[in-house]
Amino acid sequence: ILAGKLALNYEISDGTGLSWGFEYNHINGNGYLTATSAEVPSSDYANRENKYALYVEFTAKIGGVGINGGVRYEDLVSGYDDHVDKDGSVHRHYRNFYPSLSLNHKTNGWSNMAS
Repeated sequence: ILAGKLALNYEISDGTGLSWGFEYNHINGNGYLTATSAEVPSSDYANRENKYALYVEFTAKIGGVGINGGVRYEDLVSGYDDHVDKDGSVHRHYRNFYPSLSLNHKTNGWSNMAS
């Protein structure tokens, strides 16, 4: 497993800020399982995953209301290679945007939040 993150923050004004960054994750693994039961097959496999992500987030406090919104982009490539049964191998590639928005308000010691 290898992972890294670069996060940057910029304060636009008092109570208002901008954050952005980059993340990377790499997972690589191999395994072998020997089974004596006919109901459980033996396996020999390799598994790997690479994920890249970019994000930007805006935060602001307007009166008693906090606003937090942003977007995240992920590119994920994963592969599972079954060396015993090639039909069991799975390879996927995903590219997705994930928007987010939340509002919070604190009154009389209670915090209210909507996402």
